[in-house]
Amino acid sequence: MVVTAHAASAEVLEAGRPVACDVLLVGLLLPEEVMSRLLSVYPSAILCVEPGQEPDAAHALRSGVSGVVVRDGAQAYLPLLVAQVEGASRRSSQQRRDALEPDSRQRSLMELSSDWYWEQDEEFRLVRIQASARTRIGLTPGELLGRRRWELPTLNVSHPQWQAHQATLQAHEVFHDFEMQLIDGHGEVHWISVSGSPLFDAQRRFLGYHGISRDVTGDKRAQEQIDRLAFQDDLTGLPNRRLLMDRLQRALVVSARHGQTGALLFIDLDNFKDLNDTRGHDGGDLLLQQVAHRLVGSVRGRDTVARLGGDEFVVVLEELGGDMHEAATRARKVVQKITANVSKPYMVHNREYHGSASIGVVMFRGHQHPIEELLKQADLAMYQAKGAGRNTFCFFDPDMQLTVTARAALEAHLRVGLQRDELRLHYQLQYDIQNQPQGAEALVRWEHPQRGLVGPSEFITLAEKSGLIIPLGRWVLRRACEQLAAWAGNPATAHLTMAVNVSAREFRHPDFIPGVLTTLADTGASPRLLKLELTESLLLEQVDEVITKMHVLQQRGIRFALDDFGTGYSSLGYLKSLPLHQIKIDQAFVRDILEDPRDAAIACAIITLAHRLGLDVLAEGVETAGQREFLARNGCQQFQGHLFGLPAPAEALFPAAQEGRTPPV
Repeated sequence: MVVTAHAASAEVLEAGRPVACDVLLVGLLLPEEVMSRLLSVYPSAILCVEPGQEPDAAHALRSGVSGVVVRDGAQAYLPLLVAQVEGASRRSSQQRRDALEPDSRQRSLMELSSDWYWEQDEEFRLVRIQASARTRIGLTPGELLGRRRWELPTLNVSHPQWQAHQATLQAHEVFHDFEMQLIDGHGEVHWISVSGSPLFDAQRRFLGYHGISRDVTGDKRAQEQIDRLAFQDDLTGLPNRRLLMDRLQRALVVSARHGQTGALLFIDLDNFKDLNDTRGHDGGDLLLQQVAHRLVGSVRGRDTVARLGGDEFVVVLEELGGDMHEAATRARKVVQKITANVSKPYMVHNREYHGSASIGVVMFRGHQHPIEELLKQADLAMYQAKGAGRNTFCFFDPDMQLTVTARAALEAHLRVGLQRDELRLHYQLQYDIQNQPQGAEALVRWEHPQRGLVGPSEFITLAEKSGLIIPLGRWVLRRACEQLAAWAGNPATAHLTMAVNVSAREFRHPDFIPGVLTTLADTGASPRLLKLELTESLLLEQVDEVITKMHVLQQRGIRFALDDFGTGYSSLGYLKSLPLHQIKIDQAFVRDILEDPRDAAIACAIITLAHRLGLDVLAEGVETAGQREFLARNGCQQFQGHLFGLPAPAEALFPAAQEGRTPPV
């Protein structure tokens, strides 16, 4: 197509709506700046000049016209004009093909990707979208064209975010990865990431935007899955420890900013191990899921319920009020609600199960304590609730922290004391009915460098909880066997037995039997003179294993005594299965034996039972001659207590044992 520009060429140019054509014929000389503007719209142009105007047409050639033809006669002018037009037309067509070919290649490549091309006009309306976009976002180009981005059915973009995006467009700035959610005709949501850059013409006039859009729904869902695995408990769907720490940190910030008090609840299920043992781990998992559901239902939507692991849960209560007393009252009501809900019956594998929880509570305001410290305090309070009988709750008291701090310091000192050989053994003699010493019980003492001599009541329980009871027990056994071997070398003490207390944790240790046998071999002590004292607590779990170990050691000559009999929870049926030699009556029944008929009845029943089973009986805590006479009269054979002397080092006992002196009775 050929269009002729005449004297009104400038007006055509100013119209702003150029006519599509292959070649423009310019019939008059134009100022150079006007010619340049024409050529920016019509890239192929031929200038037709009158004879004599050839020199003046030189500036047109410099402007970039395709050719100049002089109108000096039809016969010469027309063929030349036709040739010029045909050549310019061919060049124009080739230029269009060259321009389209890269676009075609680009479109083919984009068909293979998740991206699609778009264009906007100067008013930010979509004017071009690849048709293949429908397969990606579920919307046809017809549903998108003519609309601004913020006029589309979108989610997740707030009004301030749209304002910021519009400001970027108004400023004609490049933007990257603007994300929004598009809803298609089926209600399905697609995550779209948009990047764009402004378009300008040769005179830097703004024409609109073009850019690339990408469906990132798959990436978003994959990230959501990663986040779920990273921040949620897989079993219950609750926040895990990582997310809990983030939520708790945020709660502390909000608390500090608004002066609000919050509460941290540490929840531990009671006797959860019994459920796992009786109904399997899948039964335990079902219970945990139900507990999680009940916990969520017991608090507000803005509160956090998390699972730390196992049967431990944490609840964060936010914005309980500015007054600490008022906040504690509100927290107490929530805790009571949780306690009641958790205690309701459960159905596990079509069987009813009754459970409960122990809960520790710590209040917080701002950043008074680090997160880990708050968790420790709530944990301490929870253990306080356990000690109070379970199925209850306790608020953290600073005195708890002082106790724990002191206990931790004592544990550290005990470790050092074991390394520095600060422990000592004292021995309390055991007498027969003729008031003759028949043996001794080894009792450990701690010679603390600052506190002096520390009794076992202050550190044995600590040693049990910390695991130090294992090396401590080994030390006591070795020193006691060394002393037993020393006594064997003296005719006056060669008959004495040695009683050594063994904790349940020690006895269940896999190396206990080898350790005992090695100690006897190393020290040269007689197994027949060694008596291991066990408590009834040992019989609460794995009774068959306990009995097997006792038989193994009994076959080597070692004897066993059941200590503190009557204070534990063992079944009397076990007594006939245990390879025992002796039963010890606990001092709790001896102390008031002359004043309390019930204590007297229990003591006499134990003596009768022991005799029926062929076992010796020893009474502990005998402090008066009256107690001894009553016990002896009712069949008790051996006695131990302050009446016969206080525990003392071995060197203090030898003179009495050698001389065969009897204590005053």
